[in-house]
Amino acid sequence: ETSQVHERLERLNAVLKATRRVGQLLNREKDVQKLLQQTVETLIETRKYEAVWIALLRDEKIFKVFQAGKEKNYASFFAGLQEQEPFTCTRHALRHERAICLHHTKNSCKDCPLSSELPNRTTIASKIIHNNIIYGVLTVYVDSHLLADDEELDLITGIASDIGFALYSIETEAKAEQATAALR
Repeated sequence: ETSQVHERLERLNAVLKATRRVGQLLNREKDVQKLLQQTVETLIETRKYEAVWIALLRDEKIFKVFQAGKEKNYASFFAGLQEQEPFTCTRHALRHERAICLHHTKNSCKDCPLSSELPNRTTIASKIIHNNIIYGVLTVYVDSHLLADDEELDLITGIASDIGFALYSIETEAKAEQATAALR
């Protein structure tokens, strides 16, 4: 029991560290491409997730994917996903206000490009939203024995919310600059 408590504290501390580093990144980076790629890389480095990806959505379809893996680059799995329907975990996350946790198996996640590469993992997914604008979904994969608890789900929800705020802010700033330029 003591080792389980210690392992849980280590996991939560790693997520808090990731939250802090992602927050710092969101405050300084104004290029959306760099922001999202560095965010998934930061989550891999600090929390040691198996894989992390952010799917941006447009018209309820995948528009762009940013990904990172602990031991492997999964870019080939996500190549060509533009205009595809969202995956099972993405669809579930879009229906919930808070991060969700799903057991990832080949049978339950047939539409996921990582189902054969990361079988029997746990998927945590949270929609990226701000001001009622849904930008996409943040998804992380962990070993199944490291099931996420409520605190980790809340922290992932917070990270996704912070990403949503950053994307909204960048978008709003760009619109303001365009309006100012048009007035000149």
